[in-house]
Amino acid sequence: MTSSPESGRAIVCEDRSFAPPDRPRATIDPARGVVIFERCHVPRNFLSAGVEGVREVPFAEIRSARELRVGGGRGLGLRALLGLGRVAGMTATSAGSLASIFIGTVSGRARVFAHWHNFPAFREAILPIAAESPQGGALEDNPLVGAAVAVAMLAVTAGIVWWLL
Repeated sequence: MTSSPESGRAIVCEDRSFAPPDRPRATIDPARGVVIFERCHVPRNFLSAGVEGVREVPFAEIRSARELRVGGGRGLGLRALLGLGRVAGMTATSAGSLASIFIGTVSGRARVFAHWHNFPAFREAILPIAAESPQGGALEDNPLVGAAVAVAMLAVTAGIVWWLL
């Protein structure tokens, strides 16, 4: 079931390290104009409890598709931080899990990893869909938001400590 979006056939990208009923999967269905996320889409809620079972997102609601690649380019600080965490034994990440695509949608976000079956075809298809989206990138999908929040929290904490002294 792998094909290009121009052919009208669905492009299925899935993690085959899981058993079939629990397998995370992302499917681009050009005939219906939707991306179907199965067990890999996290809702944009304050109290979200993890991934949703199935979420169908129309192409028009795809906000962004950002790549996180191993080695060079954007995301160097995040890779260094995750690498230090792995060395210190604080996280269960691997070099393979760091190469992925974050897909921002109106209702949440999904992450598709490079080690998933058919990732190259999925990547080739999702990047143009996100680039043509009328929604544009969401503020929370901006990579600088996390750094800005961390700096603001540090400034507030420093102000409180200074005030207490």
